Order: sequence, then structure tokens, then C-alpha cells
Amino acid sequence: MPDYIKQYQYWKRLLKELEDKAPDTVAGFETLSRHAKTDGALTARTKELIALALTVESADRPAISQAIHNVVDTGATDEEIVEAIEVAVMMGGRLTLIHACDALEALKQFRGKTQATRLYESSKGKEL
Repeated sequence: MPDYIKQYQYWKRLLKELEDKAPDTVAGFETLSRHAKTDGALTARTKELIALALTVESADRPAISQAIHNVVDTGATDEEIVEAIEVAVMMGGRLTLIHACDALEALKQFRGKTQATRLYESSKGKEL
């Protein structure tokens, strides 16, 4: 199974490298992201749950680790997270169902309930 915590750390490191090369672009995105994640009519937690559902529905496996990390940081319960994943599956169908399984595995890893066996998995089951 993929290691979602290491994936999160890997992408965080790459983002830092991108920030070094394109600081204005990253700063602009971070400003937008911070604004979108503050409490308003919707709480920051609700916004992160929406972001998780969109991430799962978009079938973006690398972003799942980021989305789970962010939503766990808001204090969302497992029940809230699973309901957001269910909405994604309702909207996205079969492919989203597969990525919902990825999201649940990432949640277990961030909650410390399971250990990963590799950073990524290839379609042939070999470590990448």
C-alpha cells in the first residue's frame, strides 16, 4: 500500500523547491489558499471537507495525502471525513470509488492506525 504520509512530505518538499524558483507564483497561491480556508459563512473545516471531496472525485492520488492531512488538521472526525468521501463517490461513480479507498487508507495512516509498505505502487504492484 502507498505511504500517504511520505507522499505528503515528498510533495511538501517539492513545493518548497518550486517556491525557491517561482516565489511569486507560490506566494499568490498560498494567499488564495489561506483566504479560502478561513472561517466565513462556511467553517474552515467544512471548506477542507469540500476540498477533500473534490480531490477524491478528481482522481488525483497524490493530492489525496495533502487533502487528508489538511482535513485531519482541522479536527474533522472520521465520520465527517467519510461522509465527504461518500459525496465524492456519489458524484464521481466507479473511478471515484477506487480513490475513496485511497482516501480511507490515507486517513488510517494519518491517524496512526496502519503502516504503509511503500511510497507508491505501480499498476504491477511493484514499489516505485
